[in-house]
Amino acid sequence: MSFLQPITASQTSHFANPVVKRLVRRGIINLQQDLDKLECLLTGKDNVYLFTGRGPSSRRLHIGHLVPFMLTAGLQRSLDCPVIVQISDDEKMADHMDADMNILDIQRVGFVKDRLFIFKNTDMIGKMYREIVELSSRLRVKDLQKVFGFDDLDPLLKYWYPAVQMVPALHPESFPGLTESMQCIVPCSIDQYPFFRLARKLHNNQDHRKPIVICGSDYLPGIKSDKMSSSDPRNAIWIDDPDLEAKIRMGRSWNGIDVGLRQDLAYQITRIFEPDDRVFTQIHTDYVDLKRMGSLDLKMHAFRLLRQVFEKKYFMDSFTVDQK
Repeated sequence: MSFLQPITASQTSHFANPVVKRLVRRGIINLQQDLDKLECLLTGKDNVYLFTGRGPSSRRLHIGHLVPFMLTAGLQRSLDCPVIVQISDDEKMADHMDADMNILDIQRVGFVKDRLFIFKNTDMIGKMYREIVELSSRLRVKDLQKVFGFDDLDPLLKYWYPAVQMVPALHPESFPGLTESMQCIVPCSIDQYPFFRLARKLHNNQDHRKPIVICGSDYLPGIKSDKMSSSDPRNAIWIDDPDLEAKIRMGRSWNGIDVGLRQDLAYQITRIFEPDDRVFTQIHTDYVDLKRMGSLDLKMHAFRLLRQVFEKKYFMDSFTVDQK
């Protein structure tokens, strides 16, 4: 990840939204590429747009999926710019119900709806086809194998899909209300960075601007593993999960030996979703520094917090009130 650099305080001066400031302050979002370019781009109106996406590998989003969408929605409100969200139903071979439920979950996060364009690849493939072919003609198999770890046994779809994901970052003119001259900003999870690293490499031979990338270096831990994943439903907490309390209770707790704070599910939920910095600071002091808060108390706080997250009011309040 040598191409990514730590985010500095000066680089976030334009991000007035409380959610963005909180995610950066707490180190959840901590990496960037070319974020310094943003200041000169904001001198005019509608010079930038945000692009992120989701591969609908499950019927609902789990809570770890919410982080890049919270970041994107916060950036949209800070920069007053359009957002496009790509649903890769083709890559995941998802049925319509899975893709549509994912879209409904994304819409809950707090976007400015009249400047939000969510599309499924199967609906847009005709409009993107010329750009996909153009990008595919410049992608080399050896580069895809090097960046993504593909080998000769992988299906052709894996080699085809990177070009599909790069189109929204390099060809804004393919989408409603966007023009060719606009700069793309990509808020994403760390596992998506290779796509945009490769897109930036392709830019060297084109006039399109290299996408700016903003992401975090960590994953939300699963209930019993270091990463929450859609591939194991029992290891994830889903939006509106009926087993929410039981799953939080089963989550690992920090003990300073074989489980660190990074793997402590309740602590990480609080770190991400607690809107009040004063409350989070006090919890950190009581739980980590003074050890006078037990793991069960923290788990119950995380449970109550996620119940709020699953209500519409949480995102309405979070994106408008800075609680620090």
